[in-house]
Amino acid sequence: MATSYVLHDDSGGIIGSKALLNTVPNVNFKNTGFTTLFTVPAGKQFILDDIRSQPTNVTGLTVEPDFTAGCNNPTYDDWAAGYTLFQSATNNDTSLRNLIITNGVYVFGKVYQAGDVLKFQIDTPATATTYLATLRVFGILF
Repeated sequence: MATSYVLHDDSGGIIGSKALLNTVPNVNFKNTGFTTLFTVPAGKQFILDDIRSQPTNVTGLTVEPDFTAGCNNPTYDDWAAGYTLFQSATNNDTSLRNLIITNGVYVFGKVYQAGDVLKFQIDTPATATTYLATLRVFGILF
């Protein structure tokens, strides 16, 4: 059974619930650089709960990449900064996994505003022959 989260305001009113907000296929974990994952729509706010990775083509993997994610232009690191991706991706294992970090903690409860752009960056690329994955963004949009 999937876990469901509901966000309440101080008066007990429901603000929103966790949902899949975007899917980005074919992210190459062997290349450095930014990938846009989600833009907060006009008139909305957004709380990022997690980013899930599903490897789609992995061969020759020996070292997982380091990543950064967030909405603060130009560094985009206010949610996770410089963490090693540790998802135990074996060659051609396509299981869906939460991004698990081996050093540090995520920032929970940060509210992003309309127009903010969530980006994911590979800081240090994976050591692999091939490493493609689909990223899924989960959060609360209200």
